Amino acid sequence: MARTAAEVLRIARSQIGYQEGHNNDNKYGRAYGMNHVFWCQQFVWWVFRQAGAGGEMPKTAVTRVAYPWYRKHRHLVRTRDAKPGDVVWFDFSGTLKPVSHVGIVEKNLGGGRLQTIEGNTNGKGVRSGGGVLRKVRSSRIVAVGRPGFVTAQRHPAPGSGDLRYPGHPIGPGSREHGTVRWIQGRLNFWAGRARLTVDGDFGPLTERALREFQVRRGLKGLGVAGPKTWPLLNAIR
Repeated sequence: MARTAAEVLRIARSQIGYQEGHNNDNKYGRAYGMNHVFWCQQFVWWVFRQAGAGGEMPKTAVTRVAYPWYRKHRHLVRTRDAKPGDVVWFDFSGTLKPVSHVGIVEKNLGGGRLQTIEGNTNGKGVRSGGGVLRKVRSSRIVAVGRPGFVTAQRHPAPGSGDLRYPGHPIGPGSREHGTVRWIQGRLNFWAGRARLTVDGDFGPLTERALREFQVRRGLKGLGVAGPKTWPLLNAIR
């Protein structure tokens, strides 16, 4: 459930070998709500959402929308600095500029070569091949985007470590985004699914989930993580 590169890659690897049906019919487009279209960007969106990292990939079916979003809201790195879990955009079209295909970096092989997992490609590496495959790319790379993943050392994922109470309640409007991400991850782990987007925004959905957790644990459902709630969050396993 944690918003980590490892979880994104686990989900992406589990899809290798998937093939679309007739007329671009695929489960990523169905989940998105717009099927029968080119779906490489939908695949990446779906993987991030399934990994509990929906806040790191905007809901769009267009590479030319996701790429500038990363330029504005995250940051781009050089190909030689790419890491597993990064997003990589390509230019495979003479008309669709500046990008027309996207994948997830699985491994940096050095020398400008990236091992990727991509949707809607094939053995020839085209952008409309209909399958999820592992590829090795060294050309047509336009940009590599770095998601804002949470590291276990700074903000423990559920089950990997506890977090000390910060000394004051954490609730709606909190600017301690790392702590909020930790709370969201714990609540997802407790629910057994990626119910919340782990984005550090203590919004209405997070408040509602926390209220439910508190009531189930015999507390008043205040929707604020205070000193009585904190040890219960740490106790989630």
